[in-house]
Amino acid sequence: MRHPYLELATLLVLPLLYACGKPDPPPAIDVGAEVAALTADAWDHLLEQSPYLQHRQGQLVREIPDLTPESAAENVAFARAMTARIDAVPRDELTHADRLTLDCLRWDARTVIDGAPFYWLQFPLTPYIGGLGITTLHRVLGGHPMTGTGDTANYLGLIDEYGDMLDQWHHHLLGQSERGIFLSRHALPGIVGLLEAMRDGGARLAVTVTPERLEALQEIDPEAFVADLSERIESRIEAGYDRLVTLLESDRYRESASDRVGLAQYPDGEAYYRYLVRRHTTMEVTPEELHERGKAHVEALMEEMAAIRREIGFTGTQEEFHRRLRTDPRFLAESPEAVEARYRSYIERIEPLIPQYFDTLPRAPYGVERLEPEAEATMTFGYYQQPTPQEPRGLYRYNGSNLDQRPLVTAGPLIYHELVPGHHFHIALQNENESLPPYRRENIAYGAFNEGWGNYGAKLATEMGLLDDPYDRYGWAVFDMFISARLVLDTGMNLLGWSLDEGRDFMRAHTFSSETEIASETLRYSTDMPGQALAYKAGLVRLLALRQRARELAGDEFDIRDFHDAVLGPGALPMQVLEDHIERTFDPAPSSALTP
Repeated sequence: MRHPYLELATLLVLPLLYACGKPDPPPAIDVGAEVAALTADAWDHLLEQSPYLQHRQGQLVREIPDLTPESAAENVAFARAMTARIDAVPRDELTHADRLTLDCLRWDARTVIDGAPFYWLQFPLTPYIGGLGITTLHRVLGGHPMTGTGDTANYLGLIDEYGDMLDQWHHHLLGQSERGIFLSRHALPGIVGLLEAMRDGGARLAVTVTPERLEALQEIDPEAFVADLSERIESRIEAGYDRLVTLLESDRYRESASDRVGLAQYPDGEAYYRYLVRRHTTMEVTPEELHERGKAHVEALMEEMAAIRREIGFTGTQEEFHRRLRTDPRFLAESPEAVEARYRSYIERIEPLIPQYFDTLPRAPYGVERLEPEAEATMTFGYYQQPTPQEPRGLYRYNGSNLDQRPLVTAGPLIYHELVPGHHFHIALQNENESLPPYRRENIAYGAFNEGWGNYGAKLATEMGLLDDPYDRYGWAVFDMFISARLVLDTGMNLLGWSLDEGRDFMRAHTFSSETEIASETLRYSTDMPGQALAYKAGLVRLLALRQRARELAGDEFDIRDFHDAVLGPGALPMQVLEDHIERTFDPAPSSALTP
């Protein structure tokens, strides 16, 4: 429909334009300054959302972010505003470094926006997501300064916010139940066990201020502070855990919880899973493709493992060989100290060879340390803990419980994945790279890069000849089988309707995992962190493809140290961004073609 007021405005303005000539062009954008401003704003927002990052930066943590629909909506609004600003920056004027930064910002904003419809399908209190969150929060509180009135008042405020977080978890569960979304019945025992452990003293032990820290207090009565703290722990934290346990153990919740696992059982669950596949792999790949690739990898590895068993001279079945490995004293540690010694022996093997493969090394030292006891109950293995001002070493935090059930057949690949040249090389180098803006220095949200590099580090160790012993080669095959089987398991249980028993039967038939590991890992894939496990193998395969692409582009000039510098130099990147970076690094006129 014609609008008379718009027509009138046009008739009035056009003569002025013609009388004055063409309008002045808009002022040119200082693209470098705009990228810097965008990155600074994104960093401020990220920092505001993360007590862990505030703690790492040496800042006093004052708030725990809300887990509410309103807070999620604010994050989406911020991401939309960022996207509009990013789209206004002319890409052809960017330096390569700024292009990488802008592409990371775009990817992150799109991830937030695309995830907005799935708020109610997120389960924040599962063992890995909730357990790691609680552990991180306890670490932040354990490092909180204690010098005077301001510090103690802030600490007590954080205890109240801890209670608010538990209340928000409770409200989230209620909001899900109103929409017909319940945790799987299979997941409830592990979640309730974690919550009960925290309620029954775990949280109190973690957040009670020790006498040594109290000695630094000035202008305040320590006894009054301790009494106030104890009352808040009881009324806000322990009571919050109690409400969660009561809800999850109620007849209504347990009767409503399904025996099914995986996201496809929920309204919009399939769409959410496809979103998570993209988010965790940082690639445009479908779960169906990953499922088929996973089956091919598993089939090839079954043949490889059978060949190594024949080389060793073992004539029985895979199950019989694995049973023997689980009881072989060579692969069992009698103490946590013996576990650490085994890991160190593999590290000592690789250290002399590192200069042949890497030009740039992290300054931060590294080591191995046991997990907290309360975390060991719900974690199959462990995790890499990056350096902080409070703990300047990069640590592999391993599970030191039930050692008679934890044969160290894969100890070599595991420690090469976690520390050298795996996670520690990537994360510590990124933290130490002052040429990167803080947003990129501290961002480890790209699963396929992070876990893909860890697996690449283990694969590289095999190429360096460090796992040539038949049992070590079998250990690598077992390790590779574990991450390959995840492609099949994760997609099978979350998209294709596999039951938990089907997933466990597949894992039992193809991997070296114990029954305890099979039980916890299948729950992790299907009820805790769907899609996350896909990043390990998908990332490794893509990094190997990128290395081959770099070799083709560089020809006789290819040096593997240059490739490693190119991958690690910019820090973590979405895989699609990394592909562009490798093309531009090894070819001045890059093409867009790259086979997966």
